Amino acid sequence: MKPLFIVGIIVLIIVAVLIGIILKSGPQELISIDKKEYSRGDAVQVNIRNNFKENICFSSCYPYYLEQKEEEWKSYPYSQCATSNIVADCFGPDYRYQLQPESQKGIKRFELELPLSLNTGKHRIVVPLCIGCTPEEPFRTDDLLYSDEFIIK
Repeated sequence: MKPLFIVGIIVLIIVAVLIGIILKSGPQELISIDKKEYSRGDAVQVNIRNNFKENICFSSCYPYYLEQKEEEWKSYPYSQCATSNIVADCFGPDYRYQLQPESQKGIKRFELELPLSLNTGKHRIVVPLCIGCTPEEPFRTDDLLYSDEFIIK
């Protein structure tokens, strides 16, 4: 009876450790930025992780929007797109559990320069995604990614 009890305790400990590892690793952020504070004109390093099962694609006209927090989140006014809004740039899923070259790991990195005309205060980046699309087809917004808040000082 005693050996069975000890085996049961060992199994419970192993399960608890595995659950702790899974909870600690948690879901990866889909969009991340490099800092919490910027000045107008600074460059923001943006990383987007594709945790979807298909390609994700960006708009040729508006690959991102900037929003400012007042009482609610408000998008800055953008001018009308001079060309057709089509799918411009796509990348595949994050294959973290497969051996893939670095360029195919489902992470898109880019830099955006914050306009000098931005107001001070809380901001975020919004990235519209077209999921499972192919380049040159009309862009449709299937999902939106939101960055963490950051401050423009």
